[in-house]
Amino acid sequence: MDDPTTINHWASNPLNPWDINYDGDRDGWYDRTAFDKPASQGTWLDRVFTPDGNIVQSGIGDLPFTNWMEWDNETRPDLNDSDEDSVSFRTVVVNDVVVLHEQDFNLTDGREVFKYGINPSDNDSDGDMLPDWYEYAKAWNESNDNFSSFLKIKVIWIDAATGGECTTNTNSCLPLSQQGAGGILSRPELSSTWFTMNPADPLDANFDPDQDGNWDCTGAGCVYEPYTNFQEFYAITTSDLSSPNAVRLSGLIYDGEIVLEWWQLRAALLKLDENGASNENYLKMDKSSGNDFRFAYVVDDKDTNFLSLDASDDEIQLAGNRTDQWEIYYVGSPNTAPVRAVGEHEYGWYLLDFDDDHIAEGTDPTNWDTDGDWMVDWFEVHDDEEDGVRGDSSPIRYDSRQID
Repeated sequence: MDDPTTINHWASNPLNPWDINYDGDRDGWYDRTAFDKPASQGTWLDRVFTPDGNIVQSGIGDLPFTNWMEWDNETRPDLNDSDEDSVSFRTVVVNDVVVLHEQDFNLTDGREVFKYGINPSDNDSDGDMLPDWYEYAKAWNESNDNFSSFLKIKVIWIDAATGGECTTNTNSCLPLSQQGAGGILSRPELSSTWFTMNPADPLDANFDPDQDGNWDCTGAGCVYEPYTNFQEFYAITTSDLSSPNAVRLSGLIYDGEIVLEWWQLRAALLKLDENGASNENYLKMDKSSGNDFRFAYVVDDKDTNFLSLDASDDEIQLAGNRTDQWEIYYVGSPNTAPVRAVGEHEYGWYLLDFDDDHIAEGTDPTNWDTDGDWMVDWFEVHDDEEDGVRGDSSPIRYDSRQID
């Protein structure tokens, strides 16, 4: 239904005092249901939110984001997404086949304010170097109207000697499960925990809900080193860049400027040029040539014994050396890498690429082993960093484990 405040009106007119109530770009909240819970209202200053006590009542009814509201929030009345963060895509898969893939325009200016409680003029509202669109795409829970979900994702590490749970008094820790000291080594048991990434809260960038970090047992006991949500997005473990604050204090330079924002850090780490291209992009999804080792490949190998390999029932979930059937142009070549120029996608690309740029959004913060090869993400990232050649040991490319 058309918004009556915008019909036959200019978006704004200096000669018309009534246009403060118009919503010319229709970026308000127009599809509210009786079950929707509006966000707390307030103001943003220096990436800190302060509630102002105003309450948006629940219930059915349009909430135009008026010209006056645009001015008050420093957004543009002629753009429905002033900070350009409606970039993630919504994908529907039925029986392993993509049936819908479209841009998700939920982060319009008014919806950011009324529904999600984030800053419509800043695409990293809380300044945690995790862009709002990523936190929204990964964590928004429509059922709860918040950015939290209770998931069975937390790794229970074991004492290699006893098969019991790993502690700081243990001498060796493994991300596996074992029935007794001599039992079969299987994938780790998982416990339930809260997974939260709220674009309005910088603290959750430093959470490690899936516990896919590293237990360092080189000393008298074992000490756990987390692999945080922040580190997962960039696939990094180096201590100099272990948090948003560490990055901003590191003096890292990109394009002649000190890195202060998420897009600068991402471009610097992936060595992206002004067109978003790079020969050293370790999160690149597609296999660009026959000898290209930087591509995504995710497998569910269905193995239950770490020491027994069986490739006969492997299920490929994502493959950068294959083309998905969705919008495939060269229909006779599904077993070759996608051709970007004609809009093709990597097979299963939507599992790791939320904004359709052929670059994975790091490793999965809700999966201890993103590529399915039995190695925790921290280990593969750390190993990849040590030799100075990123991408040769990748947490987004399945590597058959060595058991000899």
